[in-house]
Amino acid sequence: LSFRVYQHKDMGLKVTLESILFGAYATRSDDVEFRRIAQRGGHFLDIGTGTGILSLILAQQLDSKFSTLGREIAPLSASRIHALDSDACAHQQASENFGHSSSSNEDGNSERSTEHEMALERWRDSLKLHLLDFKRANQVEEAQIWQPCSFDWIICNPP
Repeated sequence: LSFRVYQHKDMGLKVTLESILFGAYATRSDDVEFRRIAQRGGHFLDIGTGTGILSLILAQQLDSKFSTLGREIAPLSASRIHALDSDACAHQQASENFGHSSSSNEDGNSERSTEHEMALERWRDSLKLHLLDFKRANQVEEAQIWQPCSFDWIICNPP
């Protein structure tokens, strides 16, 4: 991973190896449909984003500098990742992670850190976070995210 994910101790589900493996599986380079969408750019939906780990993994895979898909993918700016959560605490945590994720720089390599920080800046432009009450989604203004677009790829890692 090219980022760190922070999580409050009072938050529900924690980031685990399972969530990282699921994120890697959901964005794997051998999935023909995912590769096709990545090549043209698309709309992605992360339902119940929690810490935002799946959206961040998705952004990383759609960034040609880090992607295992190779250089033939569309610029990340051609894609939008919509991360939804109905829990205010989870929404706040994902917001912090999207805005303040810092790259790991254990080896002290400042060039690598700068490259990662630039990538995180690009990712923030494509990551759209929404606090949405799913029970009232057809009644509230936030439901506008559903229209007029449809989603090319939907990910969800429910409890």
